[in-house]
Amino acid sequence: MTYRDELGQAHQRIEQLQRELEDERARHAAPPPPNRRHHCLLPETFRDATGILITAEGSLSDHGVFEASQIIVPWPDMFPGMR
Repeated sequence: MTYRDELGQAHQRIEQLQRELEDERARHAAPPPPNRRHHCLLPETFRDATGILITAEGSLSDHGVFEASQIIVPWPDMFPGMR
């Protein structure tokens, strides 16, 4: 077996191990905490827009539910690319 063959086999083994590691991580990943949405008026910013990122500040309750105390949304007029 040549050096090139050994190198190719080593590369294939590394790729196989990376796939196995990703599968193992996915299998043991913790599910995201549950959330509750209280009824509220939907701001116009969200009605027809997609891909808007928001920031939610809050904490996890004793039952493991994330409770947001504040939602921060970028102002579309300040970011023309978001329109």
